[in-house]
Amino acid sequence: MMRHLNGNCLHRVKDINSLPENVDKNQSILLTQEKGMSVSNSAVYSSSRSKLQFTEMIIGAELPFNLVNNRFVRNFIQGLRPEFHMLSDKTVASDAHELVNKLKRKVKETVSKSSNGRCSYTSDIWTSNQNLGYMCITTHFIDTTWTLKNFVVGFPMIPSPHSGENISRVLLDCLEEYNILYRSLCIVMDNASNNSTAITCFNAKYVEKGLTPSPGKANNIYGRCCAHIFNLIANAGFEELGNLIKNLREAVKK
Repeated sequence: MMRHLNGNCLHRVKDINSLPENVDKNQSILLTQEKGMSVSNSAVYSSSRSKLQFTEMIIGAELPFNLVNNRFVRNFIQGLRPEFHMLSDKTVASDAHELVNKLKRKVKETVSKSSNGRCSYTSDIWTSNQNLGYMCITTHFIDTTWTLKNFVVGFPMIPSPHSGENISRVLLDCLEEYNILYRSLCIVMDNASNNSTAITCFNAKYVEKGLTPSPGKANNIYGRCCAHIFNLIANAGFEELGNLIKNLREAVKK
């Protein structure tokens, strides 16, 4: 027994003590191998890592913050890992905002270091089930290695009404936050009248700031989303064929 303890167990204790400080050394899992027991670093429980992964799950799966208040969820997590200290909904919300801000800083750094080339933007307005309008803004650019990159740089709420002036102001604020306003070249939006007004307001503010999109161009290029146009065409065609489709359905029923 003493030979086993001295030969196999003591040096495993040294392995555990050599783990990083942020790892809970009391939660090591021993895995059986041919020559005895070994400590698996990948199986070591870390409360900070579990907390981060839980926050990423909430964001990635678009789950509500108050999910942690569900007793079935709490029982399930406690059954998997009793050592995990269950978070409150306020803590999850705070961690989520902190993680998002960290990712925003990373995107800002990536975009700023990419190149001084021009950026194009795509944008669309989305209405939530709470009847609140949000605007998704994505930037597209080619970096120094000639690789096409794209990042979502904003998902701000748009105040009602969704006028062209409000859309333009939100777009300007977002691009200024990431310091890429001066690199603007082309903006793609759907084929709506308020978006046309938004581009007009955007270009006016752009010129006021002493910026120009590109040599010989007075305004940013406004691209109308082809997918939206095709969707409008398809819907218009279905409206014309609506009665015919209805009659065919009725005929099949008979």
